[in-house]
Amino acid sequence: MDGLWVLYDSRCELCLRIRHWISVQEAWFPVRAVAAGSDEARRMFPGFETDDLFVVASDGRYWRGGHAWLMVLFAMKRYRWLAMRLASPALRPLARQAFAMVSENRRRISRFWELSPDEEIGRALRGQRVPGCHFGEADTPSR
Repeated sequence: MDGLWVLYDSRCELCLRIRHWISVQEAWFPVRAVAAGSDEARRMFPGFETDDLFVVASDGRYWRGGHAWLMVLFAMKRYRWLAMRLASPALRPLARQAFAMVSENRRRISRFWELSPDEEIGRALRGQRVPGCHFGEADTPSR
């Protein structure tokens, strides 16, 4: 494998921020982000449609969802250690749940990015109840 293509949702603010993050990371091999459903994506991957994060390697292997997130991290020099750790048998189920929660709620999370200032984003996130996620309940330092 000598490169990855990351197909992302170009209508999603979170996905656009991740695309930017990918573009500024130092990677072990080229990683290109391509908007899913774009003319470029249709030319490169004819007949393929997705609304989830999808990663395709230059050797033809591909990953969707949580596995795709791990491959993106694996490609990055600074985060390969994290990908390896999250892929371990003990952490993989938790990583899969976390990635699924982010993927399933990416449009809701995107709306939060459009809020300002940061305090308003924090209030909005604390007010959300996502099944299986206790964000905002135990993240406040006790006094």
